[in-house]
Amino acid sequence: MSTERSSSRTCGLTLMEVLMALSLLGVMFLCLLPVQSSSLRASRQASEVQKAALLLSSHLHSLKGLKFDQVVEACASRPWSSAPLTIRCTSEPCTVQQLHLICPGFPAQALQVRFSAWKNEKHLLDLHTVIAQ
Repeated sequence: MSTERSSSRTCGLTLMEVLMALSLLGVMFLCLLPVQSSSLRASRQASEVQKAALLLSSHLHSLKGLKFDQVVEACASRPWSSAPLTIRCTSEPCTVQQLHLICPGFPAQALQVRFSAWKNEKHLLDLHTVIAQ
């Protein structure tokens, strides 16, 4: 009988072994929580930047249909913001000298247009382009 008991004891796990395995798994999961949290934060920020890029690109395309003289006024006067983003549009007159863009420069031969996206006073993205006369 004693041989049957000793052979049956070696087949299973003791309570102590199960508790050690569970505690090891628990420590591993606790180590992974900060990684998961930071990856979610990075994913959320990437999504915000992507939405801002699409919005800025859309605003830039709306300026393409305007005459050169209307771009400065449109950039300054249009309500560009789209909640929760704040969009700022600035334009700067430029000249072209030997294939180089000189900003600021007068008389304006081109405009350097800059769209900036902000969310909760945090800068997300800039989009620059040049619109020639």
